[in-house]
Amino acid sequence: MDSQGQRVVMKLGINAFNIRVGGGLYHLVELLSSVNPLDYGFSTVVLWANQATLSKVPDKIWLQKVEVRALNKGWLSKLYWSFFIFPKEARHCDLLFVPGGSYLGRFKPFVNMFQNVLPFEPKERSRYLLKSPGLYVKYALLRMIQGLTCKRAQGAVFPSGYAKKLIYNSVKQMDTQRCTIISHGINPIFRDAFVRDHSSKLDGVIRLLYVSTIDLYKHQWHLIKAAQMLRQKGFRVVLDLVGSVGNASALSRLQSAMKQADPSQAFIYYRGSVDYLALPALYHQADIFVFASSCESISSIVLEAMASRLPIACSNRSVMPEVLRDAGVYFDPEDIGSIVEAISCLIEDGGLRQSCADKAAQYASGYSWELCANQTFSFLKQIATESKV
Repeated sequence: MDSQGQRVVMKLGINAFNIRVGGGLYHLVELLSSVNPLDYGFSTVVLWANQATLSKVPDKIWLQKVEVRALNKGWLSKLYWSFFIFPKEARHCDLLFVPGGSYLGRFKPFVNMFQNVLPFEPKERSRYLLKSPGLYVKYALLRMIQGLTCKRAQGAVFPSGYAKKLIYNSVKQMDTQRCTIISHGINPIFRDAFVRDHSSKLDGVIRLLYVSTIDLYKHQWHLIKAAQMLRQKGFRVVLDLVGSVGNASALSRLQSAMKQADPSQAFIYYRGSVDYLALPALYHQADIFVFASSCESISSIVLEAMASRLPIACSNRSVMPEVLRDAGVYFDPEDIGSIVEAISCLIEDGGLRQSCADKAAQYASGYSWELCANQTFSFLKQIATESKV
């Protein structure tokens, strides 16, 4: 309401020019599926994206989808659209939301969201220097572009305290008064879908599951070697690896490790990409979930495993201790012995497995897409209102 008691009606633009796959697309779809913008004074939401992204987003009365064909072409076409076409198209919006982290256009006010912390992690960027030099240059450029975006934004959303602290330490001129932390949610299909007793002794086949993109900072090859060592210790582990290929060098390293550790393909299986709706069943079949990434802003995968009430052996890097807290056993993802020790602890201690699973489910209950959507639009309303003053 304004000072005369009239309802304030605003128009929100969402520039999703670089939202195509993965967590960014997942977040966008769930966000727009879980909110009524009218509750926050936005009568219309205009979404600019490529056709593939728009096809994943639900149709809503208040949502106007704008297909940008230039986003399917080369980088010169994308730059031309961003700098010369988009500002004209967005001129009737009261606020712009950029969930992809990068925006150097002229339109203001805008709120940015940082979902990729890899450009701000020097050690993680350096993994690509020799293996994928093109990606190394890309992430270095993203570091500069997103840093400039952060300085220019009227508001910024971070998915975790870790992400906010990391980027704040890199971008010294960031206005923390207009920053907020809003965690991702969890799809209800994972919540307590299969309540299990984890306290009983694991004396048969022990199924380990790791779901994540195949990439250089995901360290699947270290987990493969750890599975081999667990077998040598007498544990009948079977390792399932699930995830699309994000980096060809990482896939080559994974395949080489599999051939060395399990040439007969008896206990290590790479399932490739799996349909999202099939994931709850995979979690149900697992005895222990393992997550070996060294770089995340917030891991929806870990949240899903927590909601599925699984014991988790987890990387001690990045945001993971903030999300999982004391509901897991941690390891150094680049130390195979550390991985073996963490998984061994969970295999040998049924009480520990049950305690971790119960705590994980309890912590996961605090995450929902409705909460994420409502907090996000509440913040967008705040920035839009303040910018009008």
